[in-house]
Amino acid sequence: LKAASEELRAKMLGQMSQRARDALKEEMEMMGPVRMRDVEAAQATVVAQVRKLEEAGEIVLSSGGDNDVLL
Repeated sequence: LKAASEELRAKMLGQMSQRARDALKEEMEMMGPVRMRDVEAAQATVVAQVRKLEEAGEIVLSSGGDNDVLL
């Protein structure tokens, strides 16, 4: 999320509990600057995991609504 747009960051954090959101924000602040290739590698890992969850039927992805990811 460090290189994500404010809109995407807000959507992602909005889906988390307050405790998880606070922990993630604290961790991102402590990390400091991150190389773009490391960010892209982490993003690819997240996308791969989301696709795996979708294939397993554990999540349903939709597009265009207020809730883009349904659990």
